[in-house]
Amino acid sequence: MVTVEELRKKTMTPEKYKNAKNDYFAFYIGRPISYVLTIPFLSLGISPNMVSLLSLIPSILGLICLGYSNDYEWQIIGGLCFLLWNFMDGIDGNIARYTEKTSKLGVVWDATSGYFAMTLTFCAMGLAAYNGTGNTIFKDAGFFTAIFCLLARLIMHKKMLIFSESSSELNAKETFSGIKIIALNITSISGFMQVFMMLAITFACTEYFVTIYFFIHFTILIVSMYKMLKL
Repeated sequence: MVTVEELRKKTMTPEKYKNAKNDYFAFYIGRPISYVLTIPFLSLGISPNMVSLLSLIPSILGLICLGYSNDYEWQIIGGLCFLLWNFMDGIDGNIARYTEKTSKLGVVWDATSGYFAMTLTFCAMGLAAYNGTGNTIFKDAGFFTAIFCLLARLIMHKKMLIFSESSSELNAKETFSGIKIIALNITSISGFMQVFMMLAITFACTEYFVTIYFFIHFTILIVSMYKMLKL
C-alpha cells in the first residue's frame, strides 16, 4: 500500500510547492490530511474525475444542513461538510499526479468542484445568518458575495482566453507580495476562510462573517475589474 511519504514526494513537485506554500492553511493543514484520505481512494482505483464529482456531495450537504436548519448541531455538521470538501479537494490532484493521469479535463473538473463549493459556502452562510437574525439583507449579501467571486473569475478567464495567457501568469502565487499573501489566506476557499466560517458558526455570529466577506469580495471584484480591464 502506498504511504503518505510516497504520495507527498511524487505529488508535490518543486513547481507546485512554490505555488502552493503561500496558502498556509491549505498547504500545512489541508494538504497533509488530503494525503491520508487519498490512500483509500487509490486502493479502490477511483479516478481523479470521479473524486472531483464525489466532492460535490459534501458541499450540497453543507448547504442543506447549514442553510436550512436553525438547529445548532446541524449547522455545525454543515460547516464540517464544507471542511470535508476542503480536505477532499486535494485528493483528485494527488491521484492524478501519483498515477500520472493528469489531463486538461481533470483541471476543469477540479475547478468546477472549487467554484461549486465557493458558491454554496457563501449562499449557505447567508441563509444561516438570515435564519439566525430574520434579516433578509444577510441572505442577499451571501448570494451577492458568491456572484462577486464568480464575476471576478469569469473576467480573469475571459482575459486568459483572449490574450492567450495561462493561469500561472495571472495567478503566480510564488510571486505574491505580502499584502497579496494575506489576501490569499483570508479569501481562499480552502484557506483560513474555512476556519473563520467554523468560528462564526460555533459562536453563532454568521452575520459578521457574511458582512465582512461581502465587502472583501466586492472590493476584490472592483480592483480585479480595474486591473484586468484598464486600457
